[in-house]
Amino acid sequence: MLARRFSPFQMLCLSINGIIGSAWLFAPMYAAKIAGSAALISWLLGGAATILIAFTFAELSSLLPAAGGTTRFAELTQGATTGFVISWVSWLSCVTMPPIEVQAVLQYLSTYISSFKGFIGANFFIFSFKVLVAVVNIY
Repeated sequence: MLARRFSPFQMLCLSINGIIGSAWLFAPMYAAKIAGSAALISWLLGGAATILIAFTFAELSSLLPAAGGTTRFAELTQGATTGFVISWVSWLSCVTMPPIEVQAVLQYLSTYISSFKGFIGANFFIFSFKVLVAVVNIY
């Protein structure tokens, strides 16, 4: 049975973990670069779609209180093969997040530490020193 005991501090930490990340700064910047003021419309549409998905997961979570909801919901509704694929996609997203966040931190630090800067044209790239810092941060 799924234990439903979270302290207020644990809930706060889970919420902060879901909010803070590299995308909250980079996504608006790149959207504004590409689409200009039309990016606001895409943010509104994306927000509406996210709320719809959140309501769906909230309903499913109350009906089927099982650990591993994303995988279990896909398995129960679409079959074992879909559940397997969704579980692998979820695992891959968890594995790729730490390097992405390290890349973002290094890019943030490049504003303050000039040795972290590297530009070829307009594209940002990582020097070998940055790769070393990224590996050390992951392990």
